[in-house]
Amino acid sequence: MKNIILFVSHLINDDIVGRYRRLRTELPSDCYDVVWLMTLSEGAEVICPDDVQMVPVRPHNLRELGYTPIANTLVPGSCHFLPLRFYLDHSSYHHYWFIEYDVEFTGCWRTLLNDCDTRLDDYDLLACHVEWFGTANHEWIWWHRDNNSNYPLETCIKGFLPICRYSNAALACLDRYLKDGHSGHSEIMVTTCLYHHGLKIGDIGGTGPFTPYGYHNKFYVKEAGVNNDTMRWRPAFTKEEVRAVGTRNMLFHPIK
Repeated sequence: MKNIILFVSHLINDDIVGRYRRLRTELPSDCYDVVWLMTLSEGAEVICPDDVQMVPVRPHNLRELGYTPIANTLVPGSCHFLPLRFYLDHSSYHHYWFIEYDVEFTGCWRTLLNDCDTRLDDYDLLACHVEWFGTANHEWIWWHRDNNSNYPLETCIKGFLPICRYSNAALACLDRYLKDGHSGHSEIMVTTCLYHHGLKIGDIGGTGPFTPYGYHNKFYVKEAGVNNDTMRWRPAFTKEEVRAVGTRNMLFHPIK
């Protein structure tokens, strides 16, 4: 079975098209398909280059899933609806990589994906900053708000998902769970649900409890405190800052 790369954006410009094309160029087509999930409002149209395989996703496509979002928009907390929508329409892939447009890798994408898809093939979810509630930032609002995961807070786990990889089994599990009426912020609900359903979750870098042996700070660096990592919520990195760091084969987010 092939793997699929879901490149996700609500914007289109020359720089973002270039990031999509780099994925297409650096990954072998016999192992990976690469599509662009473009989130659009109802009735909006976009013109894309002929070499871009674009799949538009509009609000009605997500409402048809029958899930309960925590807001009327994808952000905050419902970006996991996008890979689930694609999975339900295209369920034949082995792994589903989800990569937001503002994630950058300072090396060949094949280095990262081939490593994870070879050495960590048996993991059902790979993400960043995968941590138990007891070891993470307790003040984060989404631990305490709109969390209908049906699990006690002390047993909840968060994961940072601008880049992540789902197995076919993981998306099937999440679909069933959401159709049972559960809801919550994706960064809590996804990791917590999969863990408590016996699926295997892992961290592709950092220093957390779910980081496999040999992957500590491998594909992103975690520093002390909040938002002091190469994978962070904010502030955005500039391309000059990333070049100044001088590291190879490292993930950065967000890059605007």
